[in-house]
Amino acid sequence: MAATYTVKQVAEILGYSTNSIYTFLKEKRIKGVRVGRGRFRVPQSELNRLLLITKSQTSAIKQMERMESAAGAFIMPDGGVIAAHEAAPSFSLSVLGRTHAVTANIFDWFIGVGAIVSGVALFLFNQTFNVVHIQSVAPIVSATRILLIGGGIGILLTNLFYDTHRIWHRVFHGVLVVAGAVMTTLLATVGDIDAVGVYGTLTAVIALTTFVRLGKIIPFALYLTLLALAAPIVVFVAPTDFHVAVLINALHMTPAVTGVVLSVISFVFILLLWLGMYRNQALFLVCSYVAAGAYFFLGFSFAQSQFWSRAFYFMIVGLTCMYLPSWKDLSLIGNKKAHALAIGMFGALTAVILLGIMIVYVCQLNVVAIVNGEDAQKVDFARTVLETDIQSVKSIVTIASINPALITAVQAKDMTTLTDLSRIIFESGHSIRRIVILDKNGQAIFLYPFGIFVQTDLSFRDYFIQSRDTGRLYISDIFEALVDGSHRKVVSISAPLYTSDKQFAGVFVASLDLVAISARLQKIAVTDRGEYIVVLDSHGKRIMHPTLSLIGTDTEPDDPTLLGLQGKKGVAQGNTYDGIYSMIAYAGIDSSLHWAIALKAPFNKIYALSNTANIIVAGFIIGCIVVAAIIFQVNYVFKYKSQNGGGGP
Repeated sequence: MAATYTVKQVAEILGYSTNSIYTFLKEKRIKGVRVGRGRFRVPQSELNRLLLITKSQTSAIKQMERMESAAGAFIMPDGGVIAAHEAAPSFSLSVLGRTHAVTANIFDWFIGVGAIVSGVALFLFNQTFNVVHIQSVAPIVSATRILLIGGGIGILLTNLFYDTHRIWHRVFHGVLVVAGAVMTTLLATVGDIDAVGVYGTLTAVIALTTFVRLGKIIPFALYLTLLALAAPIVVFVAPTDFHVAVLINALHMTPAVTGVVLSVISFVFILLLWLGMYRNQALFLVCSYVAAGAYFFLGFSFAQSQFWSRAFYFMIVGLTCMYLPSWKDLSLIGNKKAHALAIGMFGALTAVILLGIMIVYVCQLNVVAIVNGEDAQKVDFARTVLETDIQSVKSIVTIASINPALITAVQAKDMTTLTDLSRIIFESGHSIRRIVILDKNGQAIFLYPFGIFVQTDLSFRDYFIQSRDTGRLYISDIFEALVDGSHRKVVSISAPLYTSDKQFAGVFVASLDLVAISARLQKIAVTDRGEYIVVLDSHGKRIMHPTLSLIGTDTEPDDPTLLGLQGKKGVAQGNTYDGIYSMIAYAGIDSSLHWAIALKAPFNKIYALSNTANIIVAGFIIGCIVVAAIIFQVNYVFKYKSQNGGGGP
């Protein structure tokens, strides 16, 4: 009696699932004998026929490749051939409808995984969007991140079940097109031109593949081609772009020369890539690995500069480049187990990248928590330093204002005595910049260190009016001095002068050395972390700031430092004067002053890990990808190719 085989045995021999074999039996593609309810046996003769078909298919593909190569036709990377006068025939196991079951689309896996990784990275690192005009569209960015994650998951799931979910597959393609278009537009509005080139070209290819079937390898090769073409264009169009400028400086070339060099490299790469894909497998392997190395380098570089989303994205591009030759081989080999292994390893490496994202995220959260506490302590210490300086000047002014020798010299306008006394007072206070003495009518009679009064009648100044009318020490808000024509912004501490018989004789004024005090305060901040200290007067004007041109200007209405004017203290998030999203630790200063002090630190600096940590995280991920890809290539793809003589079973 002739041997027969169960459905499970046939599935194992042909490399299919049992469900697929049952489907082929029902569709009469495989001839079997029903031996019970839902049970079949396949005769030896039928199995031999199926094996002969598979073998002849492989031989036909090889023969067609040789014939069409000689005739100048193009050999499809998926195993078919495109001649000049006809569409590409599909030889690979089309008899059993196996074209998709074994060879999933690597471009779908790339955009699916890339969307998930990019979406997760963007969602976790919301604070890295630290520019005002990005913050203003934060809801759109958040929605786009969700679209990326959802669209990516949908692409992967529908790719696994493409034959039954083709409509949904196109829907998720459309979702990614929309998400990509929105992100590209946002990046264009902030002038990130190199990112526009990266994501804009990808969006274009996704849109194209939504309506045009280009196979399983060609779409990704097309994307690599567009990236190579975009690189020199971006250099020519936007040489001042941050990342382009870094590249130009690293190469020590002018923008024009850099663009020409990249154009030549891009042209050579594109030529060799497509030539290798259609003519020479070894050349295709080399081009894919060279591209992988380039994108791993870019990913590593972006990781060091804290552009984590783009860093992880380029790691996905490099990963796909590493697998591209293997995927091409699998399209011809058609072994289900080999292909399942490739997808499994691709997925495992994606999990490694997602793990890397989580590691970075947890590290950044811990850093933020630590910095939050440190900055609160620093601003308290800075407040103490400032209050001590002010109290020191207040004491000096108070003592000077009751010095009989000084008062007598003011009444007599004895410049020699005033000079001697002012020198002693000035040198006793390291926070005093100028000493001004007014007579009882508000006329400036003395200035130390010496200078030129632009206007001698200062009776209109608040410090004169308040000291005269209240008889008490007065601390002014910031104003513009009328000395030497410098338009310097100053804050003064003044006290009235009274004779022994309680007659008003004038006003003694000491202006604070804001630059010196600010320099001492800035030493409290960690400059490597981008921290700096700001002091506001009771009207919200900047008294101290590392950018001198901002002294005397109003702070932003939404600056949390304004809460310090109400006597409050805390740590909040807000934008600095230049639109950088920052952590702001604030506190009030001396309830009698109603001033506020704040320490500001940009989040992109706070979230920055050390270079060692960057190297470890990025290097670990890239190392895993490279090692896994090489192991797969050596131990599995080559194994299946040798078993099948370079073709499919």
